[in-house]
Amino acid sequence: MNSNFAEIVWILNAVLVACVVLLAAGGLLHSLATAATRRRRQPADLALTDLLRKLAGKPAQTIAHELARQCGAVATERWIWLINRHETFVPENVWPQLENYLFTLPAALEIERQAGPGGNKWRRVEAMKCLGHLPTPFALTLLEQALAEEDEDLRYFAMLSLAHMRTAAAARVMLEQLQRNAFNGHKVVALLEAFPPAVLPEVYTALQKSDVRARFWLLKLLARFKVAVELPAVVGLTRDLSPDVRAVACECLGFTGRAEALDPLERSLQDPIWYVRLQAVRALSRIEGAACLPLLAGLMASETSVLVQESIKNVMMRDPAGALPATERFLGRDDRTVQAWCVNALVDSNSVVKLLSLCLSEQAVAREYARGILRKLIESHLHFGLKQALDQLQAGARRRVLEFVAGVDAVLAQRMEPQPVKGA
Repeated sequence: MNSNFAEIVWILNAVLVACVVLLAAGGLLHSLATAATRRRRQPADLALTDLLRKLAGKPAQTIAHELARQCGAVATERWIWLINRHETFVPENVWPQLENYLFTLPAALEIERQAGPGGNKWRRVEAMKCLGHLPTPFALTLLEQALAEEDEDLRYFAMLSLAHMRTAAAARVMLEQLQRNAFNGHKVVALLEAFPPAVLPEVYTALQKSDVRARFWLLKLLARFKVAVELPAVVGLTRDLSPDVRAVACECLGFTGRAEALDPLERSLQDPIWYVRLQAVRALSRIEGAACLPLLAGLMASETSVLVQESIKNVMMRDPAGALPATERFLGRDDRTVQAWCVNALVDSNSVVKLLSLCLSEQAVAREYARGILRKLIESHLHFGLKQALDQLQAGARRRVLEFVAGVDAVLAQRMEPQPVKGA
């Protein structure tokens, strides 16, 4: 029994060792074959790239002549390899001449053939990538056909190749895919945002005949173009039936940075959906900064969403100095909610200390202005954070501020006095 068990173990070990040896031999053969292929291809690749580097800085006519004289025998595979890596290996001033030369070669037709249906999948992918850099007559048609394939890899690389073209025609095909829900909207927008503003008419056309999902992503795309956007195309969508579309329309208007967008954004502050109001607040702050706070006064008194409240407070905190005129006005109102928001913003932005320091300014106008705000802050009885701010002042400055506080509210000034330490 023991001898049979030992024999079985020995056989298993021998089989495992043989498998390891075979795997190692296979890996070695693969490495050798890859290296041999690379060595066989390398001289041709080096000769081609060296020639192109030597042509850098030459006149266009000289480049065209040398390409016609020395590159007639280059195989299609080598051109595909080079075109897909032209940003690395082809000098910038040589590429236009090389592109024109390639259109005269049979290689251009061969690249179109390889990019069409049939044949090896990954050869087709390389050819499709090539069409993104070399727009042959049928490039757009072939890539559009590839978008209808069942293979996800082919559709993905076809979309990437269209993105490399950066033309209005390519944008139209990509936008059609977005409207058909054939691709993730975020991916399509990420690819299209690199296109020049010349494609915007295609976006406006798609916007007029798209569904809710497509309108949402098209507005996201328009927001990337910022000042180049035509406002009428976006303003109308602030009244869209979909709250998601209304919200992203407000976001888009904010990125334009134009004063003409203020009226529709102010109207959106009354939207029944909280995240539409949130985007309207953010958009107004992008355009006007703290100067938009008077427009937000009504919303501050009635807002129920914590996120919108925080967004308004952030407007005040980002530019405390610019928010002071609105703060002074709001503190003088009878609305306790608005007053509390103003004080919260002052405390959270550490502006109370700056306000107290300004109360001691040698410039009479600035001093009286700051003291007027401090007076309203004290009279509102929402002076939380005031004692903490006083503790950050030097003893002399603290005493002078307390003298002013005592003139407004003597009881409060007494409470703000430093307490003696017990046992001292």
